[in-house]
Amino acid sequence: MLDSTVVRVHSQATGAKREAHSEGSGRSRGALTSKVHARCGNQERPLGFVFTGRQASDYKAVNALIVLPAPDPRAMLADRSYDSDSFRQELLIHGILPVIPSRKGRNAPQNTD
Repeated sequence: MLDSTVVRVHSQATGAKREAHSEGSGRSRGALTSKVHARCGNQERPLGFVFTGRQASDYKAVNALIVLPAPDPRAMLADRSYDSDSFRQELLIHGILPVIPSRKGRNAPQNTD
């Protein structure tokens, strides 16, 4: 399973003075925020985390999460933010069934049942 959430970073924790850093924090509405991407196993235990700035797309963390040392799953559950043809093809090439709902604006919706 893949998912992400946004967390606020305390300004003193980053040592920043108003500029975005590459350590996974970005500026959003005047505050420093980070996005935490997690990969979990079939028993909902986290296998690894990747931090990016809040403005970064979920696709930026996919490669780092997929290469984590973990047993290969038979299916990958993710939310709509991970819906892309290239990600679906990559999973199918590795023998992993993508269980990802289609984005609302998708021309050809994918079946997830």
